Amino acid sequence: HQEQETLRKYSGWGGLGTYFNNEHSEENKLLRSVLDDDEYETSVTSINSAYFTPAKIIDALWDIAQKLGFKGGNILEGSAGIGNIIGSMPISISDKSNIHAIEIDNISGGILKLLYPDAKVDIQGFEDTKVPNGSVDLAITNVPFVTGLNVLDKTDSDLSTKFKNIHDFCIAKNIRKLREGGIGIFITTSNTMDKSDNLRKWIVDKGNTDFIGAFRLNNKTFEGAPVTSDIIIVRKRIGNDISENAIDALTTIPFRKASYETKELDHVRGKGFTKVTKELVMILNNYFAKHPGNMAGKMKFG
Repeated sequence: HQEQETLRKYSGWGGLGTYFNNEHSEENKLLRSVLDDDEYETSVTSINSAYFTPAKIIDALWDIAQKLGFKGGNILEGSAGIGNIIGSMPISISDKSNIHAIEIDNISGGILKLLYPDAKVDIQGFEDTKVPNGSVDLAITNVPFVTGLNVLDKTDSDLSTKFKNIHDFCIAKNIRKLREGGIGIFITTSNTMDKSDNLRKWIVDKGNTDFIGAFRLNNKTFEGAPVTSDIIIVRKRIGNDISENAIDALTTIPFRKASYETKELDHVRGKGFTKVTKELVMILNNYFAKHPGNMAGKMKFG
């Protein structure tokens, strides 16, 4: 029990991640001596993508699942870390559920296996994991955030080819695995709602799924990662019937504009050189523009 409590405190490499940068430092030599080659490589990858989810946010995810009437079933956690989301699951749900958890990082995955011996745990990438289509009652996860990382999925190759950003691919694959009426609750980058038009269109068309909720978290949510993140909630349609609770998350609008001076200079005849001014446009999902109460802050330029 005491050893499990110690393992639960693990939260990734945190500030120690810098030790991977300098291969000649004493700290790096120490890391090399305690990690085998595979562990070292997956640790380097996870430094950029492993943002462990705060307890308050996890509790909110389970509140959402319960308010939507979820009482138990097949649960998929495709990017589980050490299992913080699983660990906060209400007992009334876990007693009636089968859990399938996936984690790519060897160390986090090893801890996950030890903490949740009753769960089916795969230590590999979500793209390497076979999950039968239509088999999942609840997909709940904080999807990986690594801009521009593209993976190859041999089973769902059409999705990994279509969606070049890993967060978009993971959401699409999770949705494909949902049964009719199944629920998906995802923490994802704000790019999903504001930029990933292809994904959102796929969700409501080929994915046969409705957006039923969206909430924007503020930049203080994830310690050490000042990113804008959203909780999005979807439900797979029963037949082709659109849910009466569906929201429109498809459209984006130019929400705000700002002018800024660049370091470039323009030559103006008779006046010498003047600084070049450019305009920046903030694109925002129209759902958030219409429902500012669903954002825990105001959108500003960086």
